[in-house]
Amino acid sequence: MGLTTGEHAPALCDSKGAPPLTHLGEPISLASYAGKRVLIWFYPRASTGGCTAEGVGFQGLLPRYAEKNVSIIGCSNDPVEKNAAFAKENGFTFPLICDTDLAVSVAYHAAPDASAGKANRVAVLIGANGQIEEYFGQVNAQEFPAELLAKLQ
Repeated sequence: MGLTTGEHAPALCDSKGAPPLTHLGEPISLASYAGKRVLIWFYPRASTGGCTAEGVGFQGLLPRYAEKNVSIIGCSNDPVEKNAAFAKENGFTFPLICDTDLAVSVAYHAAPDASAGKANRVAVLIGANGQIEEYFGQVNAQEFPAELLAKLQ
């Protein structure tokens, strides 16, 4: 079960209530995306086949997502160092959340609980008003970036 369309998007925070870090070691918050739509794509592990394909798909379509006022954010429970290497290897210019305690993944229904070990491959589209536009459960890594772009208005 996912998030409900129209509900306010959960804050990005770790289990202690602090903003999680990105692959650059910087805190991230939805407040910095005010007035923009945001897609958070959750992936199980950095530098694996499906996760790489999905990330490369989003990176290649980034200018077209920007035309639709959509910012892309990736999220996994990998540590900063691993996500930093993943971003560098693939030329990702969007942030990757390092959700090491799975608090963001649990809040966004990408993981059932903090003991899950990793997030499921899901995505959440947040509207410019901060509300959930759509929850995408168990997406296809290769096809989802282009499918979603075609669906966006």
